Amino acid sequence: MQLKLIAGLGNSEGRYTGTYHNIGARFVNFLQKYPPFASLAEKIALLPTSGFMNESGSWILPAMTRLGAKPETTLLAHDDSDLTLGSYKLNHDRGAAGHNGVQSVFDGAHSNAFWRARIGIRSGTEKRQALEFVLLPIPSEELAIFETVFKKLADEIINNLTAHEQYIG
Repeated sequence: MQLKLIAGLGNSEGRYTGTYHNIGARFVNFLQKYPPFASLAEKIALLPTSGFMNESGSWILPAMTRLGAKPETTLLAHDDSDLTLGSYKLNHDRGAAGHNGVQSVFDGAHSNAFWRARIGIRSGTEKRQALEFVLLPIPSEELAIFETVFKKLADEIINNLTAHEQYIG
């Protein structure tokens, strides 16, 4: 794994800040304050959301150009309603699986060779379609679960990067 950029997908408008759809942006905000990541922070740009989820390509692609990042050196952190709350998957070079924000980036880059941190948002009892709950506020009792996931995910990313000393593409 080589990275130049970690982008957190979400909606920048204030009313969406505390929603499931902003979990990728929340992860990037977590990394900005996570002490074990500090040694990498000067080498890997962290980009929280600065637009709307379904138009993520419009703000991530210019940042990639500015930083000289390629799809394979960029990690997209985002919500995933196919994964249960408390879980995550770190994948590379896979399809968008119906996630419009991810698809926006893939379409703009003409590539799906990105790293993705897919963060599970579906509770075991949630039966609704994703569109029916992703813009709802995250209940306070779930915030601690996300903090645990963020720490595990951050540690996995850090271990992958430092094991090979390949944090710059």
